[in-house]
Amino acid sequence: MVVFLAANIWAAKAESYNSLIETLGPLIVSELFPEHQLGRAMVTYIGFLAVGSGLGPISSGLIGTHLGSWRWFSASARF
Repeated sequence: MVVFLAANIWAAKAESYNSLIETLGPLIVSELFPEHQLGRAMVTYIGFLAVGSGLGPISSGLIGTHLGSWRWFSASARF
């Protein structure tokens, strides 16, 4: 929570787009892939972001509905 709060304050006080934390993912992708593969790599990166934000809440709802609680993993980790 402290890191999340610090990131939100940083984003609120940022004076340029390059100083935001959100640019770290695309920057890493651009450093890892050569220029002729960069477009495909960025589409894959953005696709995973979209699928994760779209299916993440659905899967967590299914876990909470069908397993009785969203805390199912911590209960099974104790054994």
